[in-house]
Amino acid sequence: MVFSTEIDSDRLAAFLRDLERDLGAEFIPAVQPDQVVENLTERSWVVYDVAHSKRGPLELWFRLEDTCTIEAWVVGIATTRPS
Repeated sequence: MVFSTEIDSDRLAAFLRDLERDLGAEFIPAVQPDQVVENLTERSWVVYDVAHSKRGPLELWFRLEDTCTIEAWVVGIATTRPS
């Protein structure tokens, strides 16, 4: 895991902009803040691939912590399998 945090649901767009700036993240078109928030629940995670970043392949994991707080994980993906 690169890092995890909790954010207010109305700050998701700003969080994604921070990832663009800090990690050079480029998102697939499916990562639209309003649509992401609409699909979140407290019981399951929603996972999105990051198209490109300075840190290599990443995934974004989101779920609702409560009605207005999102738990967010930025997870590094292994590019090779262990031998």
